[in-house]
Amino acid sequence: MSGSLLFAQEAGSQLQILGSFALGYASNSDINDAAAGVAQSDADYYNSIVAGDPFSVDSSKANFTYGFDLDLRYFFGNIGIGAEVGYHTAKAKSEVTGSNYVDKTTTTIKLDVIPVVATVYYKIPVGEASNNFLLVGAGLGYYSGKLDVKYEDNDTIVGDTSYTLKGDQSTIGYHALVEYDYVINSGITFFTGVKVRYVQFDKFEKSGAAITYAGDNISGGLTGINWYIGAGISI
Repeated sequence: MSGSLLFAQEAGSQLQILGSFALGYASNSDINDAAAGVAQSDADYYNSIVAGDPFSVDSSKANFTYGFDLDLRYFFGNIGIGAEVGYHTAKAKSEVTGSNYVDKTTTTIKLDVIPVVATVYYKIPVGEASNNFLLVGAGLGYYSGKLDVKYEDNDTIVGDTSYTLKGDQSTIGYHALVEYDYVINSGITFFTGVKVRYVQFDKFEKSGAAITYAGDNISGGLTGINWYIGAGISI
């Protein structure tokens, strides 16, 4: 009799409300090249008007991503469905400075993405305990992206050429994941996992005009892999 009750509990439905934080890698070569290219042009210009080539470029890339997600999941036995919304961002920054010079320019290109996605899960028990399991899942969703380009001119040359460009784009993206969950007796749930995504924006536009560098549209996205960790409650 006790065995039948245990089977009924494990096979029953379960609601999960979860939140997570993610760190990842995405290939954003267009964003990186645009930020570094603008800065290198500035450095080359400054070095052309002073002796000794004192100006150089220091760059960070938009390959590092981070963000958070909120999940609502419902399981029918070992099969689950989920809805997720979140926020993820990446930034490239290139700064031009010169030894013994106060002149400086900074180019920053920031990508912000809001995903609204759906996922199908399959639960795999780990050992005999029902509160200890793996999840494999896959799904798709709608991704809204915003690109913010900011150029700051802090040099001693007459005239301020600072500017800001903003563009939007949306796309459909796809993902797959592997996750480990541990649920304690009170229903509090801890989990960690790895997710791979294909999310690519081929351009970013404002009022029909695309943001470009060297005559080409600047593309970007979250295509890559991320690791996430989180907590929540299982009811």
